[in-house]
Amino acid sequence: MEKIFSKGVRYVLAILLIVILAACGGEGAVKQPQPDPQPSPEEPSPEEPSEPAGTYDDPGTPPPAPITEPTVMTSASLMVSDETEGLVTLNVAGFSVDGSAALSTENLAATLEAEDFTVVEGEVVQGIVVKEIESDDEVPADIAFVIDTTGTMKDALSSVQEGIIDFASTLASSGLDVRLGAVTFGDAFDTLGEESRSSGISISGEVPPGFDDDERPSFALTDDLFRFQAFIAEQVPIDGRDTPENVLGALAFAHDKLEWREGAQRIVVVVTDTCSHTEESRKITEEPWAPGSVEDVLSEVRTSATVHVIGSRRKCRNFGTANMSVFTGAEGTGGMFYPWESGDFDLSQIGLTQTVTNNYLITYRGELNGQEKDVRLVIDNGEGVQGELTLKATY
Repeated sequence: MEKIFSKGVRYVLAILLIVILAACGGEGAVKQPQPDPQPSPEEPSPEEPSEPAGTYDDPGTPPPAPITEPTVMTSASLMVSDETEGLVTLNVAGFSVDGSAALSTENLAATLEAEDFTVVEGEVVQGIVVKEIESDDEVPADIAFVIDTTGTMKDALSSVQEGIIDFASTLASSGLDVRLGAVTFGDAFDTLGEESRSSGISISGEVPPGFDDDERPSFALTDDLFRFQAFIAEQVPIDGRDTPENVLGALAFAHDKLEWREGAQRIVVVVTDTCSHTEESRKITEEPWAPGSVEDVLSEVRTSATVHVIGSRRKCRNFGTANMSVFTGAEGTGGMFYPWESGDFDLSQIGLTQTVTNNYLITYRGELNGQEKDVRLVIDNGEGVQGELTLKATY
């Protein structure tokens, strides 16, 4: 009887051990094959790459009517991206809905859909593929700082000096292949003393003129961000004489003389605390520093570069002077205007970074006949975000 009882106990214990091993996944457990986890049909796998939206097929639609009341403006560069396939790509710079307001995330342009863009080559609407720029795209963007280095600009120079590397790093992480350059100015610009110790250059080979005898060097566009930071750190605010400065002339010089890359976005950041001389003020008549008119410079820069301005909102009371805010917003180049009089500002916090990184690549199959043609880009989401630009291009 005792032997039977012992056998029964051992049997029960064996059964219990098997159950425990099975529950714990231990040796001896019988494992059922498990299916591989599948992503939810509503939520694509995070590894799945996003595809550009659109097609090169001829949409067969008439060109849209002109935008008579634009709320946005931008700039674009154009290059043949695939000669074999006849593909042309527009590199469209970021823009804001209201460039005249203070920079903030509230007034940045909402994300647009592919159908909100239209490209017209000549008089023919093109089938397009639209891609929002992402971190692995390495899209070229050249950014020039046009900086007032007169005596009242101490705080601004400190802010740029402290924030420039963080600003550039943020842009690079957003999918932009960034180069930085600068043109400094007072009443003159792009000048270098004969025995200068500056790491900058004078692109035009000019020494400081009599009306502004402090050197105002330039710095060529470069991907060496540390050399650029060192150049900015060298700048010492000095003199300035009369209150208006030659912002307009320095902006036009940066646009015309810096070596911008083909197909790269052209972005200019103007930093000043005052109004600009123009040709009407007749204060600066000596070449090559004589400024043009606001209308002429805006016409030259508009569509090919986006100008952001960190500057004063004060009215310009001197005859023939201009506030640089006219280069921002839908009526200007589509850039942002950040009202600033004095004190520190942070490039990474004022909204400029978000605007600059809101970029698009728009590709279409062009007519590669070597002739000049008008390429019109229309933006219209049907909900108030609308504007257009036209580029003249030869391909």
